[in-house]
Amino acid sequence: MEHIRKMEPETPFAHGARFERDEWSDISLRYRLLIDARGQANDIEEMEKCVETMKEDGFEPDIQTQGLLVRHYYVTGGFTKKAEAILKEMEGANLKQNCWACRILLPLYADLGKDDEVGRIWKICDPNPHVEECLVAIEAWGKVGKVEKAEAVFD
Repeated sequence: MEHIRKMEPETPFAHGARFERDEWSDISLRYRLLIDARGQANDIEEMEKCVETMKEDGFEPDIQTQGLLVRHYYVTGGFTKKAEAILKEMEGANLKQNCWACRILLPLYADLGKDDEVGRIWKICDPNPHVEECLVAIEAWGKVGKVEKAEAVFD
């Protein structure tokens, strides 16, 4: 039995957990899960520490992770200004070139009740929207109470 190595249980949810580049094939996914778990637990302070650790380890939050941060900052923590700042960062310099990001931004702005921002983002997609963008826009317009605009997207 000496040839069987004892495996110590890992505790990735412990504060200060770090992931080594050569240990994980998809480190950003694991950070995203950790950040989401902290946010769902309404532990915003530890969620922010996870983000800082991620950055210290040389990884920037991708758009999906940023979306989680927005949801947890606003929905769980009530930090509207932080959520809005991340949304602006997610938009990037040229949203027209990254129109796929609209699919993520529309529901997040709707969650914040920002119908003007939903309209602004939709205008970027509107000239030539994909089906997925239309579905997300219909839902976003519904969330902000603009049923007539949702119906217009449907038509």
